[in-house]
Amino acid sequence: MLCMFFCINSKTTHAQNLDANQIIEKSSQVSKESQSIKYYVKSYIFDNKDTITFNSTIILSKDLAIKHPIFSGYRFNMNVQISGKYESEIEVAYDGQNLELIKDSELTILRNPNGPTTMRKLNLDLYMLILKGFINPDGFNFLLKRNLERIDDKIINGVDSYTIKATNSFPISPGSNKLRESITYWYFNKKTYLPTAYIQGNRKFEITILEKNYKQKPSDFTLSKTNYSHQQILTNEDVEKENLIAKENVAPNFTFKENGIVKQLSDLKGNVVILDFWGTWCPPCIKSMPNIQQIHEKYGEDIKVIGIAVKDTKKKAKDFMVKNGYTYKLISDQDYHIANIYDVAMYPTLYIIDQNGIVKYGEKGYNANGFEVWSKIIDKILR
Repeated sequence: MLCMFFCINSKTTHAQNLDANQIIEKSSQVSKESQSIKYYVKSYIFDNKDTITFNSTIILSKDLAIKHPIFSGYRFNMNVQISGKYESEIEVAYDGQNLELIKDSELTILRNPNGPTTMRKLNLDLYMLILKGFINPDGFNFLLKRNLERIDDKIINGVDSYTIKATNSFPISPGSNKLRESITYWYFNKKTYLPTAYIQGNRKFEITILEKNYKQKPSDFTLSKTNYSHQQILTNEDVEKENLIAKENVAPNFTFKENGIVKQLSDLKGNVVILDFWGTWCPPCIKSMPNIQQIHEKYGEDIKVIGIAVKDTKKKAKDFMVKNGYTYKLISDQDYHIANIYDVAMYPTLYIIDQNGIVKYGEKGYNANGFEVWSKIIDKILR
């Protein structure tokens, strides 16, 4: 994977006598001294045979008075050009109270958004462009909680860089002794100790510092674009209901293959059904899967738990489930057919459907209390 990303313009360099922890500590110290920063990040998502590229300029400003589940301690502005599988132009600004987003001339304003609302509108691809370590009080010290290993140094876009492999291990399900590993590669400038790149899964990020201690202006944290064709002002409740089939509506029918036989959702009438739209490329989806497995194990054949793997090949999704011990039913939706029927705009998205094919519950995003919430709803249906 490293060769795929960096072999063309990288080479091994002479190592200095610093271990991985010391490099992170030096980087964090530099970051702690910064009140604001302007940087450019070019990121790539390798999506099966396609590549999606994000060219982004971002301003971060430290403000410890700001309290927010996602953006606590800072405000920001980002301008993003997306190309590849699809093309789009996005600007996002957060001033400590309101989140403003203009995408392809459509303006959305979120008034005092909570954490879930923020992530539903910002989405993971944009959120990962924000390197909070630049201005966090603890800098990049969050990496010290992982197993760190310094490996061969690299030249990243002409910058001599340390290379650190960071491994994070966590149980595949609550209480399980079986662990799953997540590996990230970080690259730090040998002169400034600030990041030059990082790789996580199928995503690569190349970072160029434009101005450390950037001389910010109040206008930096409002949208620079003033021309838009449509405007909407949304509350948290408005966003919660978006792209979800309302309760008490009939669940849209769809077909799928099982052992070569064409079946459809309506064949499962008489059973309580859980539909989980997920993907191996989606960290919040993966984080949610242990709770879904717990539901499957708790209710057994009393309900039908179905994971709908969007964008992944069936082999890739099945291999992932087998490797991590997930045993509920899998349907491949590589071409987004089912996801489009359900108007899925955020992953994971989960529905609970009763024996008559009626939607009783729907949610978007990772739910840390999913097992408890879903159990109560299922128990009520089964009474």
